[in-house]
Amino acid sequence: MHLKNSNSFGWSGGIDIIRNKSVFSNSYWIFITLDNQDKNRKHFNQWIRYSLLGLEMAGAVFISTYLGYKLDAWIENHTPWFTILFLFFGIAGAFYTVYKMFK
Repeated sequence: MHLKNSNSFGWSGGIDIIRNKSVFSNSYWIFITLDNQDKNRKHFNQWIRYSLLGLEMAGAVFISTYLGYKLDAWIENHTPWFTILFLFFGIAGAFYTVYKMFK
């Protein structure tokens, strides 16, 4: 038998009553379980959010540097001025993303 309990604090759990039938005894075991699904979900969402931060930063730097490289190639510039400029724009954008997340 399983009795489920939930309250307004977000804690949920249950009580399991298991009957032990054996040759030597006829007893009952009671197990009380508590879990906090909202807390676990919050930690999981934060983990996903922070792990995607690295991908966002790398993507911003990579895409902006690639655009600068392509602009240098289109203009037929022999010095990579746009590549370097757009690299700094990507780094600034990545730091702005970190700033927004921790603000």
